[in-house]
Amino acid sequence: YIGLCGTSTHNIDLEEIKKRGIQFSNIVWADKKAVAEFYFMQLVSLFRGSHGYAWKDGEAHELAHKTIGIIGLGHVGQAIANLALAYGMKTLYYSLNRKQDWEDRGVSYLYKSKVLQQSDIVVLCSPTNIEVLGPKDFNDMKARSVLVQACGGSPFDKPSFYEWMDQNGNFSIFEMSANEQNYHLYKDIPRVIFSNQVAGDTYESNSRRGDRALANLEVYLANSF
Repeated sequence: YIGLCGTSTHNIDLEEIKKRGIQFSNIVWADKKAVAEFYFMQLVSLFRGSHGYAWKDGEAHELAHKTIGIIGLGHVGQAIANLALAYGMKTLYYSLNRKQDWEDRGVSYLYKSKVLQQSDIVVLCSPTNIEVLGPKDFNDMKARSVLVQACGGSPFDKPSFYEWMDQNGNFSIFEMSANEQNYHLYKDIPRVIFSNQVAGDTYESNSRRGDRALANLEVYLANSF
């Protein structure tokens, strides 16, 4: 039995585990609120201009009535959408599967190109290392917008990202789930905000993660003997 105290299976050889008859479990929901809270803390700081960078120089802005576009409306994407609605933001999303319950709450589905063209803030909530932004997508993005990577690894075409960051007024926000290699690649680029923290790492989320890992183990043991 292998119990992963986290979500991403990127470094787990699932086929080999299955071949050897090893049971596997992971945790997909424990830190979603912590991740969303972390990124909204960063966004408020940027829009108010309180920590070195300001979305528009010399002006403090509210998040209310700004447009946020979420690429991938899974567990983290939904937590982002929940806070965006609470802040009074116009909330758009693109996902491979429509989410009618969220559309009923006021989150609007659009094709990815339309989400990128209309959003002041674009949040990537894709699976680890799945590329969701290519050269055309960066060209579609609104001028003076903010890119937030709320997923692991490298979810976009890096040369296109560098070109996009060369355009004055664009910002991007990362934390260490993007991995240490990307931290060293991006952290010194002007208007990149790259925290050396892990967004989902809080006392509460770690407690939830531990409880869930134990519950998964108990289910395995109960079904094995």
